[in-house]
Amino acid sequence: MALSAAVAATAAGATAWWFLWSSPLVAVPATNVALPDVELGVPQTVMVALLCLDGDEAATIDRITVDPAGLTVTDFAVRRSSAGPGIGAVDGPLRESGLDGGRTVAAECAEGAWSELAVELSRVNGPAHTDVVSIHWRAGVRSGVLPVEAPVTLCAPAPRDERCTPVAAGS
Repeated sequence: MALSAAVAATAAGATAWWFLWSSPLVAVPATNVALPDVELGVPQTVMVALLCLDGDEAATIDRITVDPAGLTVTDFAVRRSSAGPGIGAVDGPLRESGLDGGRTVAAECAEGAWSELAVELSRVNGPAHTDVVSIHWRAGVRSGVLPVEAPVTLCAPAPRDERCTPVAAGS
């Protein structure tokens, strides 16, 4: 009797872990991005991560958040990517970059497929910086937040922040 109760408790714990803490999304963050001379309120579009799914379940991205230190997220979208990141960074709105505003990731990691996540950010003060982009997702009955280490800095025209100072070749 005690053994079956222990097995039931273990199964319930595993189910709770899967339901509450597992994520179907796998992310490969983009490299560190620092964009120079960004005026206040002017949107910048940055590809922050490649995403894929650990199974055949689709995931919808509901919201993107960043550390609010001078940045605001104004839009985001995903699109299937056949050959790695394709957008980089664009001076301007997301809609002008060619992304259509899709929010669903259906690319499976096992198939070698990826979706790229582009985020439109605006600088609201100073040199604006975040180290982590948080992806708020839902898939079936599960939902959660996947933090992705993706440093992004939108540099003010002046004064320069140390993250905005170009590094000389060979340094």
